[in-house]
Amino acid sequence: RAQKVFLVASAEEGVRATLKRDGELLGAASGSDVKESMVEFKNEDLYRLIENSTGGEHVLEIIMEKPGVRAFAFTFG
Repeated sequence: RAQKVFLVASAEEGVRATLKRDGELLGAASGSDVKESMVEFKNEDLYRLIENSTGGEHVLEIIMEKPGVRAFAFTFG
């Protein structure tokens, strides 16, 4: 249960991923690093995946277009 979801990650070559919540594209729940339900992992950074005004219990899918992402920390707020 969370309002915000963050991922610290990196990729040597940019890797795009589609994000879904409960099987649907994120839409208004998208974090500031997400554009049209997609995020591109590049430099080692904290990626803001979901920034929602209301919390809840959901399933988050991160669908990578190709391998190469290194994930270091997955946190909720």
